[in-house]
Amino acid sequence: MSEKQVAAAKLSEIKNGEMKQVSVGETPVLLVRTDDKCHAIAAHCTHYGAPLVEGALVEGRIICPWHHACFNAATGDMLEPPTLDSLASFPVTVEGDDIYIALPEQPADRRTPEMTKYDSKRNEGEIVILGGGAAGYMASQTLREEGFVGRITIVTREDRMPYDRPNLSKDYLAGNAEPEWMPLRPDDFFETHGIEVLREREVAKVDTAAKKIVFDDGETLQYDKLLVATGGVPRKLNLPNADLKNILLLRSFDNADEIIAAAMEAKRAAIIGASFIGMETAASLKQRGVAVTVIAPDKVPFEKVLGTEIGDLFRKIHEGNGVEFRLGSNVKGFEGNEIVNAVVLDTGEKIEADLVIAIGANEEQVTHIGVRGEMLERLQRSRVQPLKIVDKQHQRVLRSCEYAEELSQHEQEAAS
Repeated sequence: MSEKQVAAAKLSEIKNGEMKQVSVGETPVLLVRTDDKCHAIAAHCTHYGAPLVEGALVEGRIICPWHHACFNAATGDMLEPPTLDSLASFPVTVEGDDIYIALPEQPADRRTPEMTKYDSKRNEGEIVILGGGAAGYMASQTLREEGFVGRITIVTREDRMPYDRPNLSKDYLAGNAEPEWMPLRPDDFFETHGIEVLREREVAKVDTAAKKIVFDDGETLQYDKLLVATGGVPRKLNLPNADLKNILLLRSFDNADEIIAAAMEAKRAAIIGASFIGMETAASLKQRGVAVTVIAPDKVPFEKVLGTEIGDLFRKIHEGNGVEFRLGSNVKGFEGNEIVNAVVLDTGEKIEADLVIAIGANEEQVTHIGVRGEMLERLQRSRVQPLKIVDKQHQRVLRSCEYAEELSQHEQEAAS
């Protein structure tokens, strides 16, 4: 592919440890100067497109200003999630005070990291990953990046390939993202790299002594290493009339589709919970023209995470967009005839709502697959140990694939 060399900036305009975004034709490029060398990489994060020039440059790393994905400043290599891809990089030449960048005719903004694929002739064993979310997927990618050629199997209870779950409460719920935008990778990517995804499979038990997964239909799956990346489960409401129609949860793709369908007819929605997912859901439903009231026991949104001052700032922003709040309140129950029509607060106030969305998670799903009590505590402790195959320099530690051996040893000690 032919390249054209273009004068992009002056060396005197960029000091060591600085970044500068420039345009080469219609292509935005980020110039980075470190250790008296200049580098050129794609200007926007490969995750959600944040301008990296607004991020931080620290010891040869560029940190995204939005979700803190990290990239190598010299090469554009992806160092830490949540992004999946590296940045495109472009050759740089410095002549006197002029910085020249060589760009191909159709420059890409990203590149997929190099990965191995499954090789049945090399007996490296099998790693099973329970959970088809971003963490489970990223574990499989990292293994292939670091040279693991054994079998990798992802097990998910959903009927979909791994998708961008955090976007469910954002662009997808707001109607700004199509369903086909949501998968983390196209189907052929998994086939190319030998990553098997078992969909619609429910795990009943994990037999750590036998290194065996037991599914709810009685079928079993052996493993050599196991990574539990199931995430949390939604907090179900144990309140009067919580079984009324249109009282919904948000965790899965199907949950989001239920909410979208209900929002097509709803006039007023009540969101129970005022942290990130709750506030994102409120903003998304407002974009759909639904009146929204957020109910939470906290004094301000994000209080536990960001504190009172910043939380109050976000409250004012959402109020400016028409969101109403009932803060410092708890939900006592619901009213309605088959379909919910009001949320009853502990103050006695009734909030009109024909759509209610409860936000929050209360426990990890490992408690549902026979890993409980002292064994669960041991599992949680083991998660701080890095999986040996993962490049420790990149710090992409995925909370230990090796807990199975530790739990097996614990079982044997308990039996003796």
